[in-house]
Amino acid sequence: MKKQIRAGVDIETPGLYPKPGDKIHGIAVNINDKIVIEQSNIMKMKPILEDASIMKIIHNGTFDCYWLKICYGITVRNVWDTMLNEQVILGDSMPLGASEETKKQLSVALDYVLVRYKLVKSMDKSIRDSFIGMKPGTKFTTKQTEYFKDDVRYLPALQALQEIRLIRLGLLEVATILENPLVEVVVDMQARGIGFDTDRWIKIAKASELNYNKLLKKLPPIVTNWNSPQQVKSYFQKRGIPFDSFTTAEELNEVYNDKVLSDFVDMRKSVKNVTTYGISWLEDKFKGTTVDPDGRVRAQFKQILNTGRFACSHPNLQQLPKASEHRGAFVPRKGHVFVGADFASQELGIMAAASGEELWIKALLRREDVHSTTASILYPQWHAIKERGCTFPKKCKCTHHKVLRENAKIINFAIAYGAGPQKIGKALKLSERDAKKLLEKYKKVVPKLTRWLRTNADFSIKTRTSFSADPFKRRRTLRDPEDWMLANIGKNNPVQSCGANMTKLAMVSLPDAPFVLQVHDELWLEVKKDKAKYWIKKLQGTMQAAADYCTGIKGLIIAEPTISMSLQKK
Repeated sequence: MKKQIRAGVDIETPGLYPKPGDKIHGIAVNINDKIVIEQSNIMKMKPILEDASIMKIIHNGTFDCYWLKICYGITVRNVWDTMLNEQVILGDSMPLGASEETKKQLSVALDYVLVRYKLVKSMDKSIRDSFIGMKPGTKFTTKQTEYFKDDVRYLPALQALQEIRLIRLGLLEVATILENPLVEVVVDMQARGIGFDTDRWIKIAKASELNYNKLLKKLPPIVTNWNSPQQVKSYFQKRGIPFDSFTTAEELNEVYNDKVLSDFVDMRKSVKNVTTYGISWLEDKFKGTTVDPDGRVRAQFKQILNTGRFACSHPNLQQLPKASEHRGAFVPRKGHVFVGADFASQELGIMAAASGEELWIKALLRREDVHSTTASILYPQWHAIKERGCTFPKKCKCTHHKVLRENAKIINFAIAYGAGPQKIGKALKLSERDAKKLLEKYKKVVPKLTRWLRTNADFSIKTRTSFSADPFKRRRTLRDPEDWMLANIGKNNPVQSCGANMTKLAMVSLPDAPFVLQVHDELWLEVKKDKAKYWIKKLQGTMQAAADYCTGIKGLIIAEPTISMSLQKK
């Protein structure tokens, strides 16, 4: 078998966020320990970069490949991202304000990684800042050239060592099937961006501000700042309401029949629309503006969090409220539509498959409502309170069924996050004693599920590790100090991590799909109108195949598709 050519690649840029028309300072390529640096004609390297038979070893591949895509239209093929692979190997992320000792263990910066693999004793990265703001075309100094060479000199050796470690840890498929191929998909998604209607956003922002001011005027002027936790706490406590923080306001509002408290809760709900999603959202302190000159928003995606999920920034499109009008400001270009899909009952399906809980598996395969099914066994009165026209075992509109279903839904998700009688009792407005009794009954309704969660919690306490509930077995290492913290992560991480792998598998299985956005279990494409039916079938089928592989049960989790002229949920 012919040995694959491996090329270490690095670029130096004038900043962090490229714009069309920008140029990089240079590119370095290392093949067989022969390092070539090109400054004047970057396109000379295009054949190597776009040759899929050559492995490109890059540290922080998304960053470098994005710059090359935006500035030169180069699509880098076959990437081994040493930064992402190190994250897979570590299964952990470095906390903010980490000590030097912690950085030595957890940092994925190249200088720390090379020292950890004993490829260098130390590496001086201080010269990196000299490239920032440097005029395009400026010839590198001797020090800059040597620094640049060092950035690619050790990449092939690092790749070989990482591959050995990934094999030993059983994580090679996470790296080679999911994370590395995904770099190209993410870069393409970032570069494409998503269409945006600025005028519509401003209109929504102004209406939100008017609504906020209207709600604010309804509150008594005795409090000079209704967004001050201290002032608000003092005011409500004088009224005999045990107000502790803004986070408990909604819970108190359900208990106390107090008009001021009700008005305050309404006001707080509108605050985020004015602050986070107001007109100031259109400005970015790092990029300058959120919207590029071509009318598209290009967010930055971080590929791996602790669970394996994505993160998004500049701007964070993953946090746009699902039901808000703001999603309506994201629109396709002329002659195109959005094709989107999300995994229906993804978390429930993962828990059902991994635990072998037959009640849930059968309900999901029959397309019945899992929460209603659980409630019908948990509450003996369920069938007696059935109303005319009830659609059970589908989700129904019966007045009393809706209450009991919501209770079951709270428990179904809460137990996966480690909630006990106290938290569940608070959520269901039960005493801790009654909540404990209900949970004991719940364990008998779904015995395999509760046993699986407990086993996972015990395993994480004992080993300080947790694995995704799928064939990939993505590993997460845990450093939390308390056993209850480890137990909670042990219960939830297998589900969250499997969900991340499922979504990523769908994305890498559609390498040529015109992705514009990924939001947890949602995927969005922008396609020509006459191709919408083709892509909706392709997207749905690919997502369901990914779900089938991760759960091991065909048809358990389905993808629900839509065609839309905006991201707003109907």
